[in-house]
Amino acid sequence: MMKRKMTRRNFLKVAAAVSAAGVMSACGGDGMPPASSENGNTGNTGNAGDTGNSGETPDNGSGGDSGEEEEVIETNWKYRETDYLVPNGTVEITGYNGTLESNVVIPEKIGKYTVTIIGGLDNRDEILSVTIPANVKKISNSAFSECHSLKQIYFSEGLEAIWDDAFYKCTSLQSIDLPSSVNHLGQRIFNGCEKIKTVSIPSNVHGLYGTFQGSGITEIVIPDTVEEITSETFLGCKDLVKVELQGNPKWGDNEFAQCSSLELIELPDDMEKINKGMFCDCNALKNFKFPSKLKYIGDSAFMRVAFAEVKLPESVVRIDDYAFYGSESIKNVTLPQTLTYIGKAAFEGTGITKVVLPERLTDIAEKMFLECRKLESIYIPKAVQTIGKEAFKDCSLRDVYYGGNEEQWKQLVRDHEELNYITPHYNSSALLATLSL
Repeated sequence: MMKRKMTRRNFLKVAAAVSAAGVMSACGGDGMPPASSENGNTGNTGNAGDTGNSGETPDNGSGGDSGEEEEVIETNWKYRETDYLVPNGTVEITGYNGTLESNVVIPEKIGKYTVTIIGGLDNRDEILSVTIPANVKKISNSAFSECHSLKQIYFSEGLEAIWDDAFYKCTSLQSIDLPSSVNHLGQRIFNGCEKIKTVSIPSNVHGLYGTFQGSGITEIVIPDTVEEITSETFLGCKDLVKVELQGNPKWGDNEFAQCSSLELIELPDDMEKINKGMFCDCNALKNFKFPSKLKYIGDSAFMRVAFAEVKLPESVVRIDDYAFYGSESIKNVTLPQTLTYIGKAAFEGTGITKVVLPERLTDIAEKMFLECRKLESIYIPKAVQTIGKEAFKDCSLRDVYYGGNEEQWKQLVRDHEELNYITPHYNSSALLATLSL
C-alpha cells in the first residue's frame, strides 16, 4: 500500500539544510570534500521518483505548504513520474508487485496520474494478453521481453514509439497490428518472436533499426516512407520468403543475411550499392535482378546464394572480397567492361564453367577462382599485371585466352605452377574469347 509523503516545500527545506551542512563541513570542518553521489545520476532513473520501489505517492509539486495531506494511492503497480523535476501529471509503469492476471489491462490512470509509458513487465510468464489504452505513448526498452506465454497485444491509436527489445523472445506472440500513430520502432523488438508471420509498417515510421531481426515473419512490405534501414534489420529471419520494397531507402550491412527461405525481392533500378553481407546465406534466392545503375557489390554480399547465373549491368565498377563465395549453383557469369576491381575470393567455390574478365581489370586477386572445379576456360586481358596467390588453385582450367603475347604470359605466370599445364592462346580478344569459350 502507498504511503503518505511530505510536501515538496518541506522536502526542499530539509534538502537545503543538509546541503548547507555539507558545504560548512567541507570548507571549514575537517578539510575533506563532500562525498559524491553513489552513481552521479540526477535524471529520472533509479530510485528517484520510482514510487514502486519506495512505496510512496509522487509529490504533487504544489508550491505552497498548506499542510494538507496528499492523496494516498493503493495499487500494486510500480510507477514513477515521467519528469519528476517538473511534474506534469504523467507516470511510467516500471513494474508490478505480485502476480498479474493472465489478461492484463494497462490502467489509464493510477490515482490522479495518467499512464503514458509502460516498462518493467519482462519475464512475466503469467501474461497471455495485454491491452494498452490510448493515453500510452511509449513502450520502454525490454518492457515485455521474455514473456514466453504472451500471445496477443491489443494496441490503441495514440501509441508513438516501441523501444529496443520490447517484445524480445516473446515466443508465443502470434500477431502484431501496429496503430498508424506509431512513428518509431526500436532495435530487435521482435527478435525471437518466431510465431509472428506478418507485420504492417505504419506510414509514420521513417527508419527500421534492426527491428525484425530473428523474427518469424514470412513476408514484409516496406513502404516508400521508410528512408533508412540499418544493419541486420532482417538478419536471421529464416522464414522470410518475400520482400516488397516500395521505395529506395539507405541501407546498412547484412540486412537479409541468413534469411535462408528468401526467394523474392526486387531492388530499385537506381540503387547504386549492395552493401556488405546483404544477401549472405540466402540459400533459396535463385532469381535476382541486379539494379540497372548498380556500381558496387560489397563484401560477401551474395555469399552462398542459389543463383544459376550472374549477369551484371554495364555500370558495375567494383566487386569486393567474397562477394559470390561458395555459391556453387552459379554456372555462368557475365562481367561488364566497366568493372575495374574484383576482390579476394570473389568467386571462390562457385560452379562457373567459363568467364571473360573485363579489359580494364589490372589484377587477379588471390583465391579469386579457388576451388572452381568446373572452370575450364577463361579470358585474361593484357592489362592484367599480377595474379594473386592460389587464384586458380584446384580448378579444371584447360584453355586460357590471353590478350598479350607469349613473353608477357610467361612473365605473368612465372610464380604460378598450376598455370604451366594449360593451353594458352596468345593475342586474343574478349570477342574472340567469347566466341571460343
